[in-house]
Amino acid sequence: MELWRVVSPSKSHEEARRSAMTFALRPVHLAGSVLLATMLTACGGGGGGAGIIDPGDSDSVADALRVKFGGSDATVVEGDPPRQNTETAGNPALDVPDEQDRRVTPGQTKEISYDADTEGASALSVLYAKVTGSGSFFRAELSQAQAYSKQSGGLPSLSLEIPGNLGAGEFCVQVSIQDDAQRVSNVDEICFESVPADGSAAAALESLQGNWERCFDGRIEMLAIDGDILDFSEAEYANQNCTGDVLATFSDTLQITVGPELISDSGLTVNEIDLEVIDSPNESEIGNREFSIFRVDDDTDQLFTSLDDASSPENRPTALDLDNPYTRAAGGGNAQLTGSWRLDTGDPDSLALINFLPDGTYVLASVSQQDSVDQRGMEWASYTRDAESGLLDISIIFDSTGAAGLFDTTEGDQQVEDIFVNLSGERLVIEVFEDGQADERLELDPIASNGILGTWLVRQPNENDLLLFNFLDDGSYIHFEVDDDDPEETSGLEWGDYTHDPASGVLTVSGRFDENGSTGLSDAYDPPPNLFLSANGDVLTLEVDEDGDQHIEDSVSFERQ
Repeated sequence: MELWRVVSPSKSHEEARRSAMTFALRPVHLAGSVLLATMLTACGGGGGGAGIIDPGDSDSVADALRVKFGGSDATVVEGDPPRQNTETAGNPALDVPDEQDRRVTPGQTKEISYDADTEGASALSVLYAKVTGSGSFFRAELSQAQAYSKQSGGLPSLSLEIPGNLGAGEFCVQVSIQDDAQRVSNVDEICFESVPADGSAAAALESLQGNWERCFDGRIEMLAIDGDILDFSEAEYANQNCTGDVLATFSDTLQITVGPELISDSGLTVNEIDLEVIDSPNESEIGNREFSIFRVDDDTDQLFTSLDDASSPENRPTALDLDNPYTRAAGGGNAQLTGSWRLDTGDPDSLALINFLPDGTYVLASVSQQDSVDQRGMEWASYTRDAESGLLDISIIFDSTGAAGLFDTTEGDQQVEDIFVNLSGERLVIEVFEDGQADERLELDPIASNGILGTWLVRQPNENDLLLFNFLDDGSYIHFEVDDDDPEETSGLEWGDYTHDPASGVLTVSGRFDENGSTGLSDAYDPPPNLFLSANGDVLTLEVDEDGDQHIEDSVSFERQ
């Protein structure tokens, strides 16, 4: 498999620092204009909207969600709802069909379709609902008049009141019912995709996500926005067009709270934004707040901020700076990639997959039965990538692939071939040049990312240097693990097959290729344990019942990449 066998070839400092710090939080008057960099520093307070709830934060979703059953408001109970006793005869049955509209808009009441079957004349009396991954559940009890049975006909309504400040993303709800004989049904799960309405605070925050930059009066300002956190960095250059020597740099971190829409002085729709400095090299700036407005033009990928800002929400500006917008950027000179792609090798017994992670590393899997053993395994490396050409500069962290992969460690620690990685639509294109001549070109397809499918990196802190899973839509999984500090753990790759029951969470695995000994899923325990896997939006939880006593001995959380 040739793809994975390529051989990889002036101001004083203090004056500039003070100027940058002033620029980062307050208007700076340069050549008669007002420069505003505070624009995106977040805090709550005042006119901004309430904080946006991440659908992946199951406890926050559960706290804000409201459940109604047959018109009755559900109460919140800590812990887990009762489970079905499979040895009891006549348990009710529940089915929540996937074939229903699962898109929700923040602020709406979402009706859920379901089917219930109770035994004989028994009546459905209690509903249980739990946001998957949360530490509490909802319990709604029907009155005697509302209780449903086969004789009465007509199922009670089931609805969710979606919080108005729910952000974009997926959350799941597990549902079960109980009859008047205290018998509990099976658990069925349905997942919803929250899609904030245009103009809402959640939609406006979503439009801000990513990297933005502009050159203004000799300074390159860069904004990296992830959720409600904005990392601001600035470089001052010798020339007004942002060329020449770098005279000074500055960075700080801000938290942002997006508020409702309003109409700017120019007649354009904008959103309020409140900003607070939460980390800065100048400690006196921490805690400072500003109140501003912004507008994202999705057609031109431009971000417009206010001409001025204010230290109180009452004085929030209403005029946009239409002459000096930020433009969406790939990440500056080091244009990192984020995503996972797989090569269609045409051979079910071979594997070629690469994950580009947000931290500037990639993790690669290579397995082919035609290769020798020392050319199968995993490769983990940091990299920089030229924003224009896509040329990679690779630094190996761990490699068990030998001559396979993007970097041939059998040739030493120097990259000797040029590797270019770029996107063509959704596909990843890898091109290898040797001595200036094209040697190889491969196109990889993105992997699915929904439910448990996708790329999952362990939440920190964790004892491993790297712990990563891919769950693929062909029923296979890939496990990457590196732990240099524990001599009893073997680092490397595991590739296997899995089956997963979404209702119970039960995960069953079998191995195909394993170089990490007992650290993976397929043979981590003897006898094999009970494994339970559940996804709640962008959080995956793996639970282990080592001895089959129905008690969880180990639980690990992962975040979607």
